[in-house]
Amino acid sequence: MELVKNGLHFAQSNDGYVCRELAELPQAFEAKWTPEQIEEGIRLAQAAVIDHVEIDCASKEEHDRLTKDERRSRGAEAARRIVADIKTEGLSPFERFVFWCGDDWWYYNPQLRQAVYCDVCEIGEPQRKVLNDYVVPALPEAILGTVRGMDVINVCASFGHFAILLADRSNSIRRIVTDTRLYELRGVYGYPYLDLLPDGRPVMRCCCDRGGERAFFDGERLMSHDMFQTCAPKTVLIEGGYKFNSTRCSVVNGLLFDLIDADDKVAHSTGAWCFFGQPMVSWSKEDALESLRLAAESGARLRFNSGKVSHDGKELKPLGMFAPSATRLLDTGFTLYDWSDFHEVRALRYEHVLVVDDSEQWIAAVRSELGAEVPRLETFQTASAKKALARILKESPDAVMLDMHLTPDEKFDGLWVANQLAAQGFKGYVLITSNYGDQALKAMQVLIKMPVAIPGKNIQRVREVLYSDR
Repeated sequence: MELVKNGLHFAQSNDGYVCRELAELPQAFEAKWTPEQIEEGIRLAQAAVIDHVEIDCASKEEHDRLTKDERRSRGAEAARRIVADIKTEGLSPFERFVFWCGDDWWYYNPQLRQAVYCDVCEIGEPQRKVLNDYVVPALPEAILGTVRGMDVINVCASFGHFAILLADRSNSIRRIVTDTRLYELRGVYGYPYLDLLPDGRPVMRCCCDRGGERAFFDGERLMSHDMFQTCAPKTVLIEGGYKFNSTRCSVVNGLLFDLIDADDKVAHSTGAWCFFGQPMVSWSKEDALESLRLAAESGARLRFNSGKVSHDGKELKPLGMFAPSATRLLDTGFTLYDWSDFHEVRALRYEHVLVVDDSEQWIAAVRSELGAEVPRLETFQTASAKKALARILKESPDAVMLDMHLTPDEKFDGLWVANQLAAQGFKGYVLITSNYGDQALKAMQVLIKMPVAIPGKNIQRVREVLYSDR
C-alpha cells in the first residue's frame, strides 16, 4: 500500500516508511551542478580544513618560535600531502562530494590528526557553507519547503547509502534525509556527529536536555540516559551491529553495558564543548587517537547474535535496553521519533544456585534455560531426602530450587528438608519447585518455618525470583 504525504510517495515496511523520491537525490544533485561546479565544491570543502589547521609542533618552544601564519602554512602543507594520498576512485560525483564534505577524512583520520592541530569550531563554519550552498538546492521541492530555514550541518556516505543532517537550532529540531527515509527528532542540538550503518540507518550523537544531556539516535531508537554525559567517542561497527561509548558505559544495538573499553579516557569524561573557539576537554589529542584505536580493536572482538553480545566469546550482561521509539508519520513526510523507553535489566540476585530434584527432565530444562544466566548453577538428582539435605548444607548455595516429592511415595519429603534447613540456620533462599497449582503451593509455603518462594515448575517465575529483591 502506497501513502502520499506532502507530495512524496511512501511504502510502509516493518521498520518505517520508505520514500520513493529519495533514491533520485544523487541524480538530482548531479543534474543540478556541472562536473566543474562539483569539483569546485569539493575544493572548497577541502580548503575548509586545509586553511584552518596548524602544524603540531614538537615542543612549546617550537610553537612559540613560529608565528600563527607560519604554523598554518606548515599545517596546510602537511594536510595537502595527506589529501593527495586519499583515494576516491570508484565513487560517483555525488559520493565524492559527500565524502569530502563529511568528517571521516579529516576528523577521524589518525594520520592527519597526528600531524596537525584541528580547530573543529573554526573548520565547521566554512564546511557548513559549502553544504548549504550545494546540497540544499538539490533536495526535492517538497522536502525543500519543509526544511527551509534549517542548516545542513553534516553529511555521510558509505555502504551505498547517504545521510544528510539538518538542524533548526532555535527550536532544537533535527531532520535526517537518507536515500530511503526521512527522520525527525526533537529536543536535540549541538554536536553534528553523523555515521551510517551498513543497512543505511543513520547514527547521530548530540546534546539534549534529558538524562546526562547527551543523546544518541540509531535510526530506530532516540536514546538518553543519566550515564550519557559525552558523545565524543566514535561509533564503530561490530559483527551484527554497532557500538558506541559514553561516560563509563557502552551501547551495543540499543543494549546498555558497563564501559567495554575500560582504558578509553574519552569515555571517562563528561563532555566537550567550544568556548570562544577553544575546545574545553579533559583529554589530549593522543587520548582521542587512542580512543579511536581502542574502539576499533574492541569492535573487532565484539559479536551480536540472537539478541546477545559477546566479547572474545564471553557473553556480556547488559544493564538495560532501549526499546524502539514510538513513531508517527507527519504531514511533511518526515517520521517523528519519540524518546526511547529504557528498561533496566535487573541484576541477578543469586549467583550460586543448586537444583535438587528427582526429575532428570526438569533438571535438563533448568540447565537449558538458566545455564547461561546463573554463573554457578549446580544440579543434584536424588530420590533421598537425607542426601538432599546433606548436599544443600555442604554446598551452601545462595538459593536452592527444591522439589517437594523426591521419592516415588510422594511423602512431601521436600517439606522436611526445608524445615531442617530452617532449623539449622541455612542462609540461602529456598524456591519450592513442584508441579502443583498456586493454591497447593501457598499451603506448602505456610508449613515451612522460614521465608520461601513458590514459583513451582515454571521457568519464567523461577527467573523472576532469581532476579527479584524479594
